[in-house]
Amino acid sequence: MRDTTFISHLFLALGTADGPGLTYLNGLIGHHSKNGCRLYCGVIKLDARTITQPTRGPLTISLKVVRIQTLMSGTFPQALQRSTGETWCMFLCRLDTGIAKPSMFLGFSADHTFGIPKCFGSDIMHLISLNIPDLLIPLWRGTFECNADDDKSTWTWAVLTGNIWKDFGKAVAATTPHLPGFFDRPPHNPAKKINSGYKAWEFTLLLYGIGPLVLHNVLPLPYWQHFCKLVRAVCIISQHNITREELQVAARLFVEFIEEFEELYYQCRLEQIHFWTMERTIGNLVMCHSSRSTQRIDDYDPDYNKLLYPRWLKDLGGGYALLKLQECCRHDATFAESLEIKAFLDTYYPHSPEHAFFDPHMCFRVCRWARLRLPNGQTCRSVFSQRETQANARHARNVKLSIAGVLYFAEVLFFFEIRMHPDIHDLEPLALITIYSPPDRALLQDLSNTFYTCTHHGEAGLRVVRVPSIQSIVAMVPHMLVGEERFYMFEKPGMDLANLGGILWDEDEDDNQLI
Repeated sequence: MRDTTFISHLFLALGTADGPGLTYLNGLIGHHSKNGCRLYCGVIKLDARTITQPTRGPLTISLKVVRIQTLMSGTFPQALQRSTGETWCMFLCRLDTGIAKPSMFLGFSADHTFGIPKCFGSDIMHLISLNIPDLLIPLWRGTFECNADDDKSTWTWAVLTGNIWKDFGKAVAATTPHLPGFFDRPPHNPAKKINSGYKAWEFTLLLYGIGPLVLHNVLPLPYWQHFCKLVRAVCIISQHNITREELQVAARLFVEFIEEFEELYYQCRLEQIHFWTMERTIGNLVMCHSSRSTQRIDDYDPDYNKLLYPRWLKDLGGGYALLKLQECCRHDATFAESLEIKAFLDTYYPHSPEHAFFDPHMCFRVCRWARLRLPNGQTCRSVFSQRETQANARHARNVKLSIAGVLYFAEVLFFFEIRMHPDIHDLEPLALITIYSPPDRALLQDLSNTFYTCTHHGEAGLRVVRVPSIQSIVAMVPHMLVGEERFYMFEKPGMDLANLGGILWDEDEDDNQLI
């Protein structure tokens, strides 16, 4: 042991809060001032009646979004000096500069922060999950506030009315069985529930998950294509791991969405300028408080007393594990399944003792497993899982996997293990899957890589794959396209971020058995 003093210089990378809360951190007045941008971009609002400033229209010269300065780091210190000093001077300057007081974060060393206001990000939580849904859905329903000089009969985007709105709600509710339980709370029928406690996560799945599907052939084509750009951009920035190229794509799509929103909806008309909203609804936060102050910790955290690893788990290494339902003895696979297993064994393990389990009719006797735990904490089920056959069960048997560097989407039939060689007693974990077709390339490209729709190959798509090739669970929602049954694929928004806690839980108690 040595008498050592270690000095750690903490770095403040990013401070976040909602709109009202951020004023306490950055010292700015907020979005009601003419310097209303929380990033202090320098765009001055020319009309006090608006909360946000359009980039084009009757009230201002046209602005190019891509040319707006990201942060006016050089202007902010000068404006701060004007807003400090004598009290009377501060009150005279605060409306002009947008600065109400010096930020407490100015006390940090300039070498250990990005500076004010660079170290404060934008509020995408309320924007994506509450504000944008509260803007787009009322516009599509035709229930949005209408100026006295405007006429709703001219709103070509207001199509979710009458029976179309009811049918839309039924289509949303019908997707629930096809959304894995890992996707959390599914969106309820908005035609029945949207005004009675619709949750932020329900809005997120409704718009950025199944939105492109359920709005297909409902919204007019220009509005649907415009909406898909938003979906793609939001899905990119919601992920925990984002490449530079993806960020560039998201930035481009956001700019296009903003500019096209003004062309399609606002249309540079003074009576429709209120379509640009900010912080319309933050939600009923009172529901987050509990009157039971003595409530136990395990009531707040359902995973508090759960085992990290279930006792019926078979660890495969690398974060993968097999979970029961498990067959205690071998059973016959179908003829098509047996042919695919034999082709795999002949190619990779010609000396495997598993060849002895083919009968004279080429039927393979296999011991199947129902579920697989993935490294990201998800539990992938299979067709063999009993829960997948229950009425109204939420399917979790469709996966994204990588084979030789190529991404595929597939339905898992079952998991099993084989011996690779007579001299090797370790078992190789495998999965029998049926692969979906590649997507409709034309739709995918026209809709900003958002509308991923494919067909189910059935027995023609059977394939044996190694378990580590499986990456995550996806949703595959059936729908009709030009008279053909297809499947719309989407992944859980923000999936990587949602799993940072690393807790492993089990959601299929009924499957934990031998048969």
